[in-house]
Amino acid sequence: MQADTTSGPDASADDARSADIQLRLELKNREWKILRRLNREAEENCASAKPSEADRFARHFANVTERVTAARAAVRDLTKQKSAVAQTCAGFVDFDEAVGHFIETIKRGDRAAASDALDRLSVSPRFLEERLRPILDAAKTAGRLDLLFTLFANAAPRTLSRFSIVATAAVMGIEIERRREALALLEVAQRRSDTQPIRFGTMDMLSQLARLDQELAERLSLLKYNGIRMKTESDIFLAAKALADRIDLDPLLLDFLFEHRRSRSLPREAWEERIRIAFCVGQLIWDRPRSASPAGRVLRYGNLVSEADRKEAFAGIDRTNGVLLATVHGGTTPLNRVLFQEEFEEHVIVANSTTASTQISVKNNLDGGLFQTLRAMSRGKSVLIAPDGAHGTRNYFGEVLGRSIRTAAGAAFLAYESRCYCAWYYTVPTGDRFLPVVVTAPKPDKQESFESFAERWLSFYWAEFENLLTGDPDGICLIGRYWAVLSYWDR
Repeated sequence: MQADTTSGPDASADDARSADIQLRLELKNREWKILRRLNREAEENCASAKPSEADRFARHFANVTERVTAARAAVRDLTKQKSAVAQTCAGFVDFDEAVGHFIETIKRGDRAAASDALDRLSVSPRFLEERLRPILDAAKTAGRLDLLFTLFANAAPRTLSRFSIVATAAVMGIEIERRREALALLEVAQRRSDTQPIRFGTMDMLSQLARLDQELAERLSLLKYNGIRMKTESDIFLAAKALADRIDLDPLLLDFLFEHRRSRSLPREAWEERIRIAFCVGQLIWDRPRSASPAGRVLRYGNLVSEADRKEAFAGIDRTNGVLLATVHGGTTPLNRVLFQEEFEEHVIVANSTTASTQISVKNNLDGGLFQTLRAMSRGKSVLIAPDGAHGTRNYFGEVLGRSIRTAAGAAFLAYESRCYCAWYYTVPTGDRFLPVVVTAPKPDKQESFESFAERWLSFYWAEFENLLTGDPDGICLIGRYWAVLSYWDR
């Protein structure tokens, strides 16, 4: 199943193939660019690494170098495919050139030419969505946000077929004090979605928008979840199935995960449909759309974890010397936290910020946060931490599907110093319920150095993440941020 990259069902097969190849080229070019930056960083780190770190950094550098070479070859191949399509497709649109032309017309303030350029780009709203950030940045630098908003407010309906385009335009309108027109644009998009539901991607979460403008977030929730209604928590799976045809995932990453799946029983289309459903489950958990629930009630999905499953998952935990549960940032993260808080009365959660007394931040003071967490553990408190975060000195490396991931060792440090019970912990959608999974992690051996233990512990952690990615597609329930960076396998 290919992502919807065309303007609609009336698009020709050539147009669809052209749009798909150019989207893949855009994504692969971005991957290549990021990998080249990572490669330079890895080379510099090799040169400055301590003797104890040299081997680790050298292995990482070799891994990234190999990936750079592979990405470059893929870019060349896709470029050839693009050229071949350009020669055979009568209505071929070079979206890369079209974006450049659109930006230039905005800078000049040429409304008529910019309107034509936007209409041409709208042949592939998905590609336009991928380039929204540089377009917005160029308009802001040139002092042309008013013009850009006017273009979107008067654009053809197909331009407003993607959630992020509508949301970006609406936020822009409010920021430049054209609120009435921004809300009118949302009304147009809402009416269109009654017959053609709006498409969205993995980054289109409502949480950030709610902080900017509550009314805007509620309007966008109505737009994104148009036609979706849930009477009870158990309806989340039916709602996710109804949404599955509206979400677009990175086609290159889908190819990669399908190639590495452990079970070969499902054909591609069925496998991908289940991943789409899993992603939509994650979107519903994070967004918690009041518009999709009865009387605006916030649904509590913890009710979908049976008491028997909870007991089985947590029964083997030795709570004598404290507990450290290591998870990942995923689609079920809010549910992971709820179950953890309910299971362990005395607890702390290591997070980016401290919005509650039970949270410890490591964002601005990693060492202070870690030692504060150790003190809490010494007083018998249980800890939930996500080692895949971007904070900390990332001078250790894990491996997922043959790809090196630079990682901080804060969680391994806590496990090493506390000698407490430690486990991998995640909650996966399965059938009509959620299932908590707890897998006991290794403990440090007597006289084992921290260096040795950290490598062993992180190997375990990333191996469990790999099991998640290669296992039942129902469990590949990630959030947008993770899905976007997963292609590059480095935070």
